[in-house]
Amino acid sequence: EKRAAGVGQVLGVGSDGGAFVQTDFATDLFQKGFSNGSVLPKTQKRTLSGNSNSVEIFGIDEDSRATGSRNGGVRVYTKAELEQYESSKAKFNSIEIKVDKITGLLFLSDEILEDAAFLEGEVSGLFVSEFDFKLQDLLFHGLGSGEPLGIMNCNALVAVPKKAAQAADTIVTENISNMKARVAGGKAEWYANRDTIPQLDALYRTIGSNNVTPLFKQTSIYSGILDGIPITFVEQAETLGDKGDLCLVDWSQYVTATKGGLKKAESIHLKFDYGQKAIKWTIRFDGQPRWRSPLTPYKGSKTTSPFVVLAERA
Repeated sequence: EKRAAGVGQVLGVGSDGGAFVQTDFATDLFQKGFSNGSVLPKTQKRTLSGNSNSVEIFGIDEDSRATGSRNGGVRVYTKAELEQYESSKAKFNSIEIKVDKITGLLFLSDEILEDAAFLEGEVSGLFVSEFDFKLQDLLFHGLGSGEPLGIMNCNALVAVPKKAAQAADTIVTENISNMKARVAGGKAEWYANRDTIPQLDALYRTIGSNNVTPLFKQTSIYSGILDGIPITFVEQAETLGDKGDLCLVDWSQYVTATKGGLKKAESIHLKFDYGQKAIKWTIRFDGQPRWRSPLTPYKGSKTTSPFVVLAERA
């Protein structure tokens, strides 16, 4: 059997690792520190074991708080003495979480392993970082076919429209209030693209005639408080002005499942005749929102959801 060499870290190309092979070369590789591990820990996590590759999650089939729809159809009645009881029942639904593979593959030449031995560990760390990015990106943007269903593509998403005559690529105080009025779930937090910061810095709420209260306080490069609720700046939020540049999400209403966690395997045999070591990473992962649709309130017509985003302002 004849195979081609794998594309990977080699000695002869500086950008592929050869540049690190120098006498007394001080190397300080670093990562940029994006918030790519901030979302997954807040989801409802399931760990699969044994021969199962899926889990079924049951919930109440409720898309309205109107009488006769609450709690899947459960009703109670006021009755006079000796008046006949009336029955009702609950209706339930389910979602199936079925784990699929997400993979990474790296080739390292014998020479790069011998002359820049540290590089294997450093590049392995970069693959782990890329898995963090990929999983978080899927929670936002996954299509749901062979991969998780992201909140931006789910039927439960609520997109809050802009204020009348609002200028393009802006965020105003009314947007913040309207989004808070539409979110369901007590653990909702803000997620935004960092290029929204100049707009957030300019937000304030006037109380009385002279008291002006800023809405946003940045506490670190990647986090802060917006109108009393924590905000995290993530790469997966859209750019300023696009739908989803600012999100208000309760991730406890999103279910994720893994089987076995992130696995690493190595082989010196796959490309033995080319003098290359192969390393592969695999995680079996899936996720879906628990909500199938927004919820219509008992009073009023504006729906609520754990997944609220600001609509496009073009």
